[in-house]
Amino acid sequence: MNLEPAIKKFLDISTSHITEQDGALLRNFEPDFKLLMTVENTDYASRVICADDPHSVHVIQILRNMGFSINFIRILQEAHKMGCYFVSFDGDGVIIPNLAAFDW
Repeated sequence: MNLEPAIKKFLDISTSHITEQDGALLRNFEPDFKLLMTVENTDYASRVICADDPHSVHVIQILRNMGFSINFIRILQEAHKMGCYFVSFDGDGVIIPNLAAFDW
């Protein structure tokens, strides 16, 4: 058994990069055992851990069936490419140029 601490990185991104519907889905997230994803909500942020590969057609279909937007899925995919399995969608998070933004 490895007893060394694991240090992980995460993506901190503005909630403006997800749709209002994505925000509502995150705030009311119910675990679905078809998908290894958890959501922790605070007053200002939704923190998402997606252990499944968001590039998988199966995972994309589950997320779309749950009502998540393509933009939300793309953010998870980009985070995954960067080695981030934890994404914090924060009202004060970073606004990334050239990434779709929504005013809600």
